[in-house]
Amino acid sequence: MATLQDIDPRFKHLGSKVFVFVIVALAILVLTIFYLGKEKDLFSPKMSLHFTTNTAFGYSEGMSVKLAGFRIGKVSKITLDENARVIVEMEIKKRYQKWIRQDSTASLKKEGYIGESIIEISFGSLDKPVLEDKSEITYFKAKGLEDIAQEIVQELKPVAIDVKNFVQYITNPQGDVTKILKNTAKLTGELNTATLKVESLLEETRPVIRNTKTATANVAKETENLSQMTNEIKKSLENIEKLTRNLKEEIPQLIGETRKVMENVNKISSDVAKESPKIRPILDNVQDISDDSKDITDSVKKNWIIRRNIPRDPSPNVLLPSLPKIEGGQGK
Repeated sequence: MATLQDIDPRFKHLGSKVFVFVIVALAILVLTIFYLGKEKDLFSPKMSLHFTTNTAFGYSEGMSVKLAGFRIGKVSKITLDENARVIVEMEIKKRYQKWIRQDSTASLKKEGYIGESIIEISFGSLDKPVLEDKSEITYFKAKGLEDIAQEIVQELKPVAIDVKNFVQYITNPQGDVTKILKNTAKLTGELNTATLKVESLLEETRPVIRNTKTATANVAKETENLSQMTNEIKKSLENIEKLTRNLKEEIPQLIGETRKVMENVNKISSDVAKESPKIRPILDNVQDISDDSKDITDSVKKNWIIRRNIPRDPSPNVLLPSLPKIEGGQGK
């Protein structure tokens, strides 16, 4: 019986071709797996580290473990121990072991503010020993957004209470602020009333101001007239002073002449009295003349302009001789 290979020459050596194809496919698959494993560090040696925390909140298997921003492993298992504490196991690439020391710490962080959660391992001191496989690393609880938000809330809570109390204090109808506002409104109304009164007084004062200006102008005018009058008075005083000086110079001379006249009269009277008692009437006339002269002199002295310039020497008295009494025209 003829086979398919005998009928169609293309099917000759089909088994060998299939074997070669399978071998090539397997090789490609192995190379692909090897390449992907190399890229994902599936074949690199690893070590195990773990830490203990109070809660598994925020942790999940497969989450990244990073060192200085580089992904060095992942969370392999999360379990609960006998004391109800959470044990987080990490699978770390062994080539990063040299930077993980006894003083290194593991903490839960977020990449950015809204990024995914990661476990961050810090560098250790070079003088500390390297952590070995299956060792426990110190866990450091870093503050997350919730913790920070809680702290902010706790800090803002007293402020909110103070603001609430302040608002209540302001809005209290019986409070000081309300009273101050009421008093301010009342004071504003009184100020408006006072302003209207002041404006009314100003309106009433304006005619007074105009009259004052007119009076001031009149006073200025009268002041000019007063200056003219003062000048005229000065001129009058100068004339009076000049007249006074003239009188001061002439009155002593007039008084001296009067004295001489009186002396002459007295002498004549004495001589006449000696000569004859018959000249009694003449002497009486002389006496009358002397009295009139004295009256004139006294009147001149009483004048206030002349009195200031007359020397205070006593006026000469006219001395008439004493004559015997004549009866019937003859003396005894």
